[in-house]
Amino acid sequence: MQNDAILILFAKAPDPGSVKTRLRPMLSPEERARLQAALILDTLSLSDPLPVRRALAATPVDHPFLVQCSRERSIPLIAQEGESLGDRMRTAFEWGFGQGFQKVVLIGCDAPTLPVDFIRQAFDLLDRSPRVVGPSLDGGYYLIGARPPLADLFSGVRWGSDQVLISTLRKVNAEKLECALLPFWYDLDRPADLILLKEMFELHERQGAPLPKKTHAFLRSLSWEGRDEGGK
Repeated sequence: MQNDAILILFAKAPDPGSVKTRLRPMLSPEERARLQAALILDTLSLSDPLPVRRALAATPVDHPFLVQCSRERSIPLIAQEGESLGDRMRTAFEWGFGQGFQKVVLIGCDAPTLPVDFIRQAFDLLDRSPRVVGPSLDGGYYLIGARPPLADLFSGVRWGSDQVLISTLRKVNAEKLECALLPFWYDLDRPADLILLKEMFELHERQGAPLPKKTHAFLRSLSWEGRDEGGK
């Protein structure tokens, strides 16, 4: 176990109506909540083999589902604090550094197929670089990691837009900061992402490849008639 490293998973409680809103009207509020729960559980399972400490950055921090996730794996539950996503990530980094960790990596729960080796690689890269970013195909990033002191990569960014990665790299270059990059990956935010994931799961299943169990079960439970139009 690497006692100087921690992985912080960002998770929003699976409440109908408040999660995965960009997947409406393709999914109902109840379906979006079920999907969110599946994504959180699969991300926890994905990260189980990693030889690092973990924490769950939750909103709200007292939600029964997230409290249960924390208890089942005996990992600390911390509150997401701040107005914007950038504020909440900055606070999570500061919490990690305040706990004495020298390598802090943040991921969301929107990429159930993320190769766990990418996360391992992020921690390895932090031995040589003070920060690391995992770029996503939608113009954001699926992972960010840093060693102290924390550079300000979070202010002035239009969170939720396709300019997040560009804005971040501009800050890195403007201040001539060192930053390692992981391979591109994709996450699950829009109807087209869900359809892509469904088709990839079908292919992987035919090939006998391992799949994220909860998300796969959720997709299999849906009736897909008429839903494909939501990805257009």
